[in-house]
Amino acid sequence: MAKTRCLQIATMGSGVLAFACVLLFPISEFLTVVEMQENGFGPHHAIKLTTTFHCGISRGGVWFFNQGGPYTGSLRFIDGGEDGLISSSGGLVRVTRDWSWILGESGVVQESYWDYKTGVLVGRDRSADFPGIYLRHFDWKINGPPWTTLRISLWYPLLLFSILPGWWAIRRRCKKKPTDAPSDSPVRATPA
Repeated sequence: MAKTRCLQIATMGSGVLAFACVLLFPISEFLTVVEMQENGFGPHHAIKLTTTFHCGISRGGVWFFNQGGPYTGSLRFIDGGEDGLISSSGGLVRVTRDWSWILGESGVVQESYWDYKTGVLVGRDRSADFPGIYLRHFDWKINGPPWTTLRISLWYPLLLFSILPGWWAIRRRCKKKPTDAPSDSPVRATPA
């Protein structure tokens, strides 16, 4: 009995969250997770989860990020002119791809950046791109704390929260007895 009650509560809560996701799709087009401020970028329409970590909804996705705002792409390096070298704010660095898994436009990559003169590790980038998922994690010794951004399309939580209500609807439909059929139905209850 208690298990059934908990399942009913979970199903109702899941249905409410699925409906909220449907409502957030059009609303998210008017929200932004960053706004230019006097001292740089700052979170806007984002909830502060910790002192440095935020969550916001924008452009059909849920964004989790630290720093002043999410990383959404920018010019990060300039070609150093020499073979395999790039210029960063710390000087010339050599890039090595530690590992990667790429299939078409999707994949996961980790690259390390080594100081050209000393051979010391100065930074590491991790990135993942999948349909509806965008992850960037930059850990550079010269730029302060790591910068992390994760964007998940609202389709993923919508599908997740729709599982229990969908299962409930299918079970309810399958449990209908023939006597519950409308009167114009060819299925008739026979007396016992």
